[in-house]
Amino acid sequence: LGHLITARAVAEELGVGQVRLMVAGQPPHKPDDHAIVAPHHRVVMCRAAVEGDPFFQVDDRETRPDGPSFTIETARELQSASPFGGGPVPWLIGSDLLPGLMGWREAPRLLAGDIVRLIVMHRAGHRVDWEALPPEVQGLKSSAVIVPQIDISATQIRRRVREGRDIRYLVPEGVWRYV
Repeated sequence: LGHLITARAVAEELGVGQVRLMVAGQPPHKPDDHAIVAPHHRVVMCRAAVEGDPFFQVDDRETRPDGPSFTIETARELQSASPFGGGPVPWLIGSDLLPGLMGWREAPRLLAGDIVRLIVMHRAGHRVDWEALPPEVQGLKSSAVIVPQIDISATQIRRRVREGRDIRYLVPEGVWRYV
């Protein structure tokens, strides 16, 4: 619910008519994290979460290749397709990802702004120490958008499931039923 609420808030602020939810395949920064749910389950849950809402489109392209998927490669693929028509692909990221951004594949190209237009979702009350970030990343400060603070995390939800605790009202109804 937190991802959906914040993505909709940013899209509405920017005047975007639809959001594409990119379901990650194998996150390259978490190669051995066994808490990560298998990609096919995440695709089903994303579809269940937004069923009947044309504002959200689920994109499973990153779950298809063997091995890790990378933002730069997905963005290049999207850039050549409609509706972006060769322009930079708007890409929402959480401010929590900023400290590790320079470790992403082809980070300088991502930050150049011609392939991807990174939009930083910044939670109200969460402090970002912009001066401590690499200079290339500091430039994203102007693209930071304040989003509603939703204190629900995937880590918290996975923990509750492992413990056999209820997750109703922390996830959309369709996801709750699937889990």
